[in-house]
Amino acid sequence: MKVLIIFLLTIAALIFLPPLPVHASGDSSMQCGRSIISLGDTMAVIEMKCGEPLAKEVIGLKDTGHYTDCEKDVFIVRESVRIERWTYSLSKGGFLRYLVFEGGDLVRITTGERL
Repeated sequence: MKVLIIFLLTIAALIFLPPLPVHASGDSSMQCGRSIISLGDTMAVIEMKCGEPLAKEVIGLKDTGHYTDCEKDVFIVRESVRIERWTYSLSKGGFLRYLVFEGGDLVRITTGERL
């Protein structure tokens, strides 16, 4: 009997309680108008599909190391890629969307606060 009551209360909560907000959740894709952007897309493709963002910020540099073994001699080629964050507001009263790029490729999509 106790299990049945817990089960019914759980079902009622799922039906009647509003969903929790998804602030700062990570997504793998995002809709811009009739287009979809996805992780791995370039800045040029995203700007073409979504238009100019509200803000563009350079938030850092990331060093990447490439190692080559050429007859047991190891060569290290260092490369720095720029990390940028673009901010979009796709609808009035909607949530801000933050797109993070490394070296020009989209690596993270997060949802921010509601405007």
